[in-house]
Amino acid sequence: MSLLLIAGCCVAEESMNAIGEPGQTEAGAAASGEEEPAEEDPAEPGEEEPAEEDPTEPGEEEPAEEDPAAPGGEDPVEEDPTDPGEADPSEEDPTEPGNEEPPAEEEPVEHLDSHQTELRVHGEPAVTCTDSGTTHTVTTVYDLYCLDCGCVIREIEAVEETEEEHTLVEESKEPTCMEDGYSFLRCTVCGYEGTRTIRSSLGGHSFVEYPALSPICGQRDGCPAYRVCAVCGVITDEEGEILDEPPVIPAPEEHQFELTLCEEPTCTQPGRMVRTCVLCGAEETVESPPLGHTYAWVTASPATPGVDGWEEYRCVLCGDVANTAVTHYAEMMYNNTATSFGPTTRELVGGTVWNRVTPIDLSADGVFTYPLVASNLYVVGTVSVVRADGWQVVTYALSAKTAEVLSENLTVYPNLESLKTGENAVRAAFGEPIDLNAHFHGDSHVILGVTLKMNYDALGVGVHDFTVDQAQLDAMMAMID
Repeated sequence: MSLLLIAGCCVAEESMNAIGEPGQTEAGAAASGEEEPAEEDPAEPGEEEPAEEDPTEPGEEEPAEEDPAAPGGEDPVEEDPTDPGEADPSEEDPTEPGNEEPPAEEEPVEHLDSHQTELRVHGEPAVTCTDSGTTHTVTTVYDLYCLDCGCVIREIEAVEETEEEHTLVEESKEPTCMEDGYSFLRCTVCGYEGTRTIRSSLGGHSFVEYPALSPICGQRDGCPAYRVCAVCGVITDEEGEILDEPPVIPAPEEHQFELTLCEEPTCTQPGRMVRTCVLCGAEETVESPPLGHTYAWVTASPATPGVDGWEEYRCVLCGDVANTAVTHYAEMMYNNTATSFGPTTRELVGGTVWNRVTPIDLSADGVFTYPLVASNLYVVGTVSVVRADGWQVVTYALSAKTAEVLSENLTVYPNLESLKTGENAVRAAFGEPIDLNAHFHGDSHVILGVTLKMNYDALGVGVHDFTVDQAQLDAMMAMID
């Protein structure tokens, strides 16, 4: 093969292809040893088409085309191309070396005369097998490139047969669950492929089912149901659509609870409250302790004149009965006044009030008790006075089983004038220590006023008739200034 083409050789080759050079002799035309008559134009009988001369040939101008309507009206005489002295420019022998008709898109020959050119490889060489199938043929396409104007003058194809044998490597594809596999030998030089060996597919996927999983807020993401092939690892949803990765349902960060069940606690059983998250369905159970019984005496059957009744110590929440008691017919006294035993205020300072007061001696320490008299008729309890080291504490206790205290009052008067006007009186709470020296400045006798407003059963348990102890009453009167 001829690959060594240089710009000078191309110039010489192009110069040989020039047509209609002036000064060509008959002997030069006859030197080829053949005569070829000029071809007539089939479109114009009797008229010759002048041959195109190479415009790049130095020193020669392009002949003007003859007008068939020139004066004289005679058709031009067709000249014999073998006539010595002038060659026929209309046609040249295409078989003559160097006289091949150039392609229409070819650049003018003047590129070769005046420009610098070079050969450049056009694309990648094509490698194919030879007829024998053991070696290779390399086909390379070159561009004849003009360095001055940047155009491609022509393409030149060069074919070379190499001694290189096939370089075979194995190419294969493993069979999958759904597609067959194969293996064959391929030549890395020319792409030759040997016979393929087919490996059958596995006939379908072997899926492992993963059920749907609900997300749990703040703990884990969820997912819809999906399948994974245990052989090839392909992932699909329940409808068979292939997925890139297992589906995920993101979990919210926090629960959103709603109350779905509430069991109130009882006296003996704990309560229970169930909350359910509306996002993930998670449940929370909160228990509350039992309430415990709350007992109170309740009249189960009221007593009537001559007929006893009974009461129950009953839980007001659940109705449990812890105890019972027989009741007698009651004579209820409502909003009555109960006072400690002693003379009445009416007797001491006058007026219309029958409340009793108790004169006491502060000179001796000790515990002193006095009857608690209600309505001036019944004893319903006792009043206790404790004196020690200049302090005094007053308390009371009810003996009446059926009784209700509505209000209470404790007042200590230093003398009768104070009892009458209320000046210098000391008000205190039951059970609260009273500083006698600070309030009474060494007085040895004071007047104690205990007043309760209460409801009670005059015929009930713990109530008995009041009888005046005249000796005690006289002793009290002697202490009053």
